[in-house]
Amino acid sequence: MLRRFVPALALVVCTFAFAYPDTFNVRITAVDGNKVTWQKTSFDKEKKMVVVDEKKVTSTAASDVVVEKAAGGGKKKKVDPTPIEGGLKADLFTKIDAEKGVNASITTAEDGGKGNITKISVKGGGKKGGA
Repeated sequence: MLRRFVPALALVVCTFAFAYPDTFNVRITAVDGNKVTWQKTSFDKEKKMVVVDEKKVTSTAASDVVVEKAAGGGKKKKVDPTPIEGGLKADLFTKIDAEKGVNASITTAEDGGKGNITKISVKGGGKKGGA
């Protein structure tokens, strides 16, 4: 029985690995209709700073893309994510500073950022006096 179970389990794991959505941190640099241009970001622990990938990628946002302000809060206070009025047509995306961009995490329909964007969670605003 174990001889049948192990290969079957491996097949199921491989199937879900290829069709699994991917979520990663990005800096959105431009939005044109449903086309979103972004760069991957990562945190360098040694330098203690965010590193932006030089390669710019343009992906298509799904027609039912979820655009929200990311959840926040610390240990004492939890804040739920809030939808952004207007979605990709909001001022936040139509008036992007090309140098600073908009920090967010995006979820794509397929692994590796190859599918349509299904969710955008905008980050930031945690500093005092910030919005």
